[in-house]
Amino acid sequence: MKCKLQEGNFLENEVHFEKKCDTLINKKVVNILKEKQMSLSLVESATGGMIASSIVDVEGASEVFRSSYVLYQDTAKLQMFDIENIILKHTSVSMQTSKVLVDLLFHKTKSDILLSVTGYADKGVFYICLKNNSYIKCQEFNFNYERNENRKLATYEALNMIYHYLGGLNVR
Repeated sequence: MKCKLQEGNFLENEVHFEKKCDTLINKKVVNILKEKQMSLSLVESATGGMIASSIVDVEGASEVFRSSYVLYQDTAKLQMFDIENIILKHTSVSMQTSKVLVDLLFHKTKSDILLSVTGYADKGVFYICLKNNSYIKCQEFNFNYERNENRKLATYEALNMIYHYLGGLNVR
């Protein structure tokens, strides 16, 4: 994942942006998952599969990466998961929708670690939820770049959430 601002003079922000695009975080996540013998499943919307792609870029990811769903349109979310009431009440891009998606993903895959992301890439607003069988953390992220840079930053933040969660685990 190469992250670089493409135009403008953003000296302060560029340092921050480059720092957030640590291309090794995907390797760190996969290696810790292997070490802890844990599995990972994802459901992505606004990131369009970038998180899954960054995971499978790592050799040996198949040992830990169980599944990924890219549900970009609302119709895809409705076909895969019965969330019509949530979408009608909160829209498909909301913290509530991301939380329901990660809960349903847990029941569908039985993976140890699950992550969902919804958002508006153009607006730079993303809702990311991380879950295991006894823990859930949902967070809103806001970025102010071009859509693809926003997606890259959301991908980094999702991987970072997984990394920090796994770092706090001593046992499986």
